[in-house]
Amino acid sequence: MDKDRIMATEYSSEKPDRVPEEAAALSGAEYSSEKPDRVPEEAALSGADYSSEKPDRVPEEAAALSEADYSSEKPDRVSEEVAASPGDDYSSENTDRVPEEEAAALSQADFSSEKTEPDGELPDMTPEPPDHEMVEAVMARIVEETVGDIPEPAPQPAPEKKRMPAWRKALLILAGALGLACVVVYFYYALSYRGKYLVGTYINGIDASDMTPAEIEEVIRNRVEDYSLHLTFRDGEEEVLTNGDVGFHFVSDGGAEQILKDQNIFAWFMGYFDRYWPHTIGEAYDFDRGMMEEALLALPELSEDYQQAPTDACLVREGDFIAIQPETQGNTLIFDQLSEVVAGAVSEARGSVDLRDIDGMYEKPEVLRDDPNLTLQMADLNAFASGVTTYRLPKGETQVLDRSTLINWLSVTEGGYYYINVHDLHDYCEKYVGELADRIDQVNHDRVFHSTNFGDIYFDTDEWGYVIDREAEVEQLYNDLCNKVSSDREPAYSLFKEYDDTYGGKYVEVDITNQRMYLYENGERILSSDCVTGTDNASRRTVTGVYSIYYKQRNRTLLGQPDANGNPSYSSFVYYWMAFYGGYGLHDATWRSNFGGSIYKYSGSHGCVNLPYSVAKELYSLVEVGTPVIVFKM
Repeated sequence: MDKDRIMATEYSSEKPDRVPEEAAALSGAEYSSEKPDRVPEEAALSGADYSSEKPDRVPEEAAALSEADYSSEKPDRVSEEVAASPGDDYSSENTDRVPEEEAAALSQADFSSEKTEPDGELPDMTPEPPDHEMVEAVMARIVEETVGDIPEPAPQPAPEKKRMPAWRKALLILAGALGLACVVVYFYYALSYRGKYLVGTYINGIDASDMTPAEIEEVIRNRVEDYSLHLTFRDGEEEVLTNGDVGFHFVSDGGAEQILKDQNIFAWFMGYFDRYWPHTIGEAYDFDRGMMEEALLALPELSEDYQQAPTDACLVREGDFIAIQPETQGNTLIFDQLSEVVAGAVSEARGSVDLRDIDGMYEKPEVLRDDPNLTLQMADLNAFASGVTTYRLPKGETQVLDRSTLINWLSVTEGGYYYINVHDLHDYCEKYVGELADRIDQVNHDRVFHSTNFGDIYFDTDEWGYVIDREAEVEQLYNDLCNKVSSDREPAYSLFKEYDDTYGGKYVEVDITNQRMYLYENGERILSSDCVTGTDNASRRTVTGVYSIYYKQRNRTLLGQPDANGNPSYSSFVYYWMAFYGGYGLHDATWRSNFGGSIYKYSGSHGCVNLPYSVAKELYSLVEVGTPVIVFKM
């Protein structure tokens, strides 16, 4: 079977309307105008597409291609292999071998116009039916290898005709549609604003865009009825009265409806270009005064437990001084004034009221800190308290009466008012002097002596010490204080006699028991010696007690008591004589060679204190008239 028949079979029922020019060229010889009317059934399987429906038009390209395919690339001599397999298609571009069975089937179905019989009944030459699936596969492969790369012919240009470009027509249609849509939208929105405000409408500062009158009134009502009044009290406390506390409510004046009626709905679009229409309507409101006063009375700042009455300025003690305590304003409200102020604030819808700044809102004190009478009283009391009385007391002591005590002698009322009460002042003076006398008064009948060998011993003496004259001192002190006079003095005494335990700092000690004599000065022993005192009998016993040297003499003859004949009972010359009590004294005794011990018991003096010459000489130089002499026996 030749190439023409294979190609005729390829372009059959699969592409009935469009016959490639190449395929026409290949099969034109077989399907020309000379094609007989009757075609064998086998040929109908592959040649249906190229029947008498397209007898006249064979593309030149196909003819050329057909001629080329079977020119130099397809020699006249077919190889033995092709002859053995007549169904194969060999070209210069494809050397694949078609299976023998497929080629045999195709070969049996293939025939040309040369084999057709004249009109009439053809002999029955129908071979066995071929395997159609195999045929289709082979044909598809052949077409792909032969004409698969042939480009489709370019479409023939249509005759030129002047007409409107499609894009311009589309643009005109779109513009018309948009214009119609804009008109529809414009009137739609305009009509939609018959019951609400245009965009850009402001009522009482509120953006009412797209709102209805009822909605804007509700906003205004909420704003108005959301009212609260903040009250600030004197002590800094704050309270809030709400709209419910005072019965505060909104009253419409119909202005919102009128604005809607007056607006131009066809200007709705202008609000979208920053155009706005400001309007103002009345925000009328009212409140219940009775409810307001009940709410005020319920506030804790008006309770009796909370409110403090004002206090007057007064004198108070600050340490040891009198000062002016300023008045206090308190926090007691005058209710009538409070009610008027709060009612005025609510009626004006004010948000806050500072009650501290309103004159007459609180009760006021009567006496202020700058009161001239109060200033004079303060000065007088401080002058009284500034007086100072300094008492010089025995043994070098002092006691001072000053403002630390006098400030407490001022009288004060229950209200804290300070003043000078003369009766109370006299009592204070009596008490003070009594306490002073109790501490100072001291009446003594004996004296203590710190002996060298026996410790403290006591001597009976005349009454001595200190006693304050209480009555006289009370009057003196009272007068000084009333006249605001300061003083530095001794108190008035009824007894003032002093002794001290040091006996003036220098004294002579005579210990009869131990037959010793000592001289002390400022607590230090500066001289000591054995001595001989009087014999222990009534006529010659040495006196004991506290005495002092009242006389000193050199080279004196001591004479005893005269006897019945008038002659002295003895006569003794001494170089150093120091008398301390009557005829008793201290002196040298050159007639003795021994001192101390128990000599005084059997050979004692006539009552004087006998000393060795050297001791008497030194003692005489160390003592003076007035030096105490303490003599004792244990």
